[in-house]
Amino acid sequence: MNPQKEYWQINTERIADDIRSATSTARTEEDLKMRVEPILRKAFKDIGIDVDIVAYEKATALRAKMDAVYGYLIIEYKAPGKLETTSGQRETKKQLQRYLEEESIKHRPQEEAFLEKAIGISIDGKMIMFARYSKAAKVISTPIPITPDQQKLFPEKSPRPGFHFLGPYPITKDSLTNLLIFVRAAGRRPLTAKDLSEVFGPEHEVARQAVSEIYSAVMRGQRLSAPSRVKAFFTEWDRIFGVVYGQELDKAEKTAEETAALYQMPSGVRLKQLLFAIHTYYAFLMKIIAIELLSMQRGSTIISFVRDLGSLDDHALKERLEKLESGADFIDQGIENFLEADFFRWYLDEWNKSIAQTFRTIVRALSSFEPATPVLEPDWTRDLLKKLYEMIVPRKLRHDLGEFYTPDWLAGYLIDRSGYQGAPDIRFLDPACGSGTFLVEAIHRVIQNIRSQNKVDRENVGRLILNNIVGFDLNPLAVLASRTNYLIAFAPFIPSVRPISIPVYLCDSVLAPMRANKAGEFDFGEVIFTTTKGEFRFPSVMQNKEKIDQFTSLIEIGLKGKQSPEDFSALLRKRLPLSEGGIRLLLTVYSRIKQLEEQGENGIWARYIKNAFAPAYLGRFDYVIGNPPWIRWGYLSDDYRKRTLDLWQRYGLFSLKGHEARLGAGEKDFSMLFTYASCDNYLKEGGKLAFLITHEVFKSKGAGEGFRQFEIKESKTPLKVTLMEDMVDLKPFQAANKTSLFVLEKGKKTTYPVPVVIWKRRPGIGAIGTDWAK
Repeated sequence: MNPQKEYWQINTERIADDIRSATSTARTEEDLKMRVEPILRKAFKDIGIDVDIVAYEKATALRAKMDAVYGYLIIEYKAPGKLETTSGQRETKKQLQRYLEEESIKHRPQEEAFLEKAIGISIDGKMIMFARYSKAAKVISTPIPITPDQQKLFPEKSPRPGFHFLGPYPITKDSLTNLLIFVRAAGRRPLTAKDLSEVFGPEHEVARQAVSEIYSAVMRGQRLSAPSRVKAFFTEWDRIFGVVYGQELDKAEKTAEETAALYQMPSGVRLKQLLFAIHTYYAFLMKIIAIELLSMQRGSTIISFVRDLGSLDDHALKERLEKLESGADFIDQGIENFLEADFFRWYLDEWNKSIAQTFRTIVRALSSFEPATPVLEPDWTRDLLKKLYEMIVPRKLRHDLGEFYTPDWLAGYLIDRSGYQGAPDIRFLDPACGSGTFLVEAIHRVIQNIRSQNKVDRENVGRLILNNIVGFDLNPLAVLASRTNYLIAFAPFIPSVRPISIPVYLCDSVLAPMRANKAGEFDFGEVIFTTTKGEFRFPSVMQNKEKIDQFTSLIEIGLKGKQSPEDFSALLRKRLPLSEGGIRLLLTVYSRIKQLEEQGENGIWARYIKNAFAPAYLGRFDYVIGNPPWIRWGYLSDDYRKRTLDLWQRYGLFSLKGHEARLGAGEKDFSMLFTYASCDNYLKEGGKLAFLITHEVFKSKGAGEGFRQFEIKESKTPLKVTLMEDMVDLKPFQAANKTSLFVLEKGKKTTYPVPVVIWKRRPGIGAIGTDWAK
């Protein structure tokens, strides 16, 4: 039995030659059909299509006869040369539309669902035409350019609903490659949040088995007396949890029981361990989706990651997943940093028959989905993983944790109000990027920006996107989701750009590695990175991308070679010419990570450090746009309050003194500090910051007074608020949050009155959907 191939492994140039040769003497439609059908049938079989389901001369619901039907694929053969004439094209379009509409009647009441999945194809031996349907207004184009010399990335069309006809195009290797992509997609489930949730949501057995088993593994690992990777990763995740979610979790603790019941788990579950299990499950889904997307690319060394994975025995399955979790599969495809500082590979250390069966079930279920969906239907996959997460984690638990993802329409609206237009050379940062909503919107704007250009250098545009559209987040799950969504949005450029380093970093935008501080004086020029495994100290010269990349790579080389600190010291002196004091600091870092490695607690620390330094070396941006965390001062973890106290005071955000400042700051919101730190550290002079923020900062007495000075005190840099919009009545987050947006410009003074827009909700208007703006 021949192994199934990917579309790019099929010699479509030879197939095109075979079709042209076979039909060169054809005279009639039937003659052409008898010559072309066997050629296409073999190609379909090679990519895994069940060709035995084909129905010839199949009748539609209204008795029209279709030449060949492969499930959702309808092929109509035409007499040679028919598609070269205007009248022939017009007649063929009407016929394909009629066939698709009549066939959809059999799928009542899901006619439109059938039409969105179905594909109509017409072939006359020289030309080929495709017919697609869309319910929403959109532009539909071929997954890859049709002709080798066609350099336009996108067709010049206006979005519209209904039937779309692509072509006719000459029968070439490119048009037939598109045919194979369309054909395979018609035989699989689309990779959409809705379809994924119908398999992987908490109401379904795959999720219930997975979350229950992963939770049990977390609890087993917690009970171990010896150090372990699961304990180390969970402890650091828990530290970050206190910053991301705050520490007032009484409501969420109660909701955890409801979440456990939804997953059919027994009562008595622990909130944080349950969330860690759900995050691990969700992270694994993201990794598999991402590697499947990469398998679609021409030249990929991976046929399909999930195809044969479900048939492997426990040992072989673990070996294959170890390679995936190491990042090697992504590096093989030219994606250098996809799994850097990933907290969710710990399950491999808890491997047993139950864990093996759990992950085998997940990959088997995922094998029924079409990884080409992001290319075929980009609108379906907009922030795909955000929507999937909202289905995996129940709404009440998300709300009790204060977790509100920004709706797509609101992110797009804020970007529009900022003035960002998607010029590829303009720098854009989201310093709290979450699942990547604003980053995806920015990439789409670059794509829209270049649409009107006659020729597009895809490699150059791709490189500019990677250099200039950047995200930071402290939440390891959010970073993985954002990298995956970034990769999906970047899909049109993937074939043209190698290597790819996704510019989304696991780091603290407010407390980036900073100089050690004693009594307000800089001490020895050291830079500190704080974790649950202690403080890692670096010489200040390490605030440099090349140096930190080189050092973290040397750590991994040293660990793999089991080098002693003495041997590593010699390697350091050879590769990184630093002062003796600097060498000693780096040697201490290596010795600590080596100790963690020997205790079985390593796996992230070197790359974690590499990510943490990103804010120190990535420079400044023209636009800083996003939705910063909204957390009251009193809800921040005790440790984070202590570590940020100096910054609150430095930016003049505390009007109180001493003990009162520590105890009387309950109304201060973390978004205030986040705004000032972002302006100070990341925004260029003359650059614009646009944030969604709690409206309290513009209204509250005392709590917001320091914020409303609109000046970075130490440098006396003014900040000009250019507009503010009050969305309190609108409630865009479907919660009690008092939302506003504002835009400011660095380097100018605020002048009053500031333009203000107040949104009012009409009576009877319900919840605003995430796609409201469309």
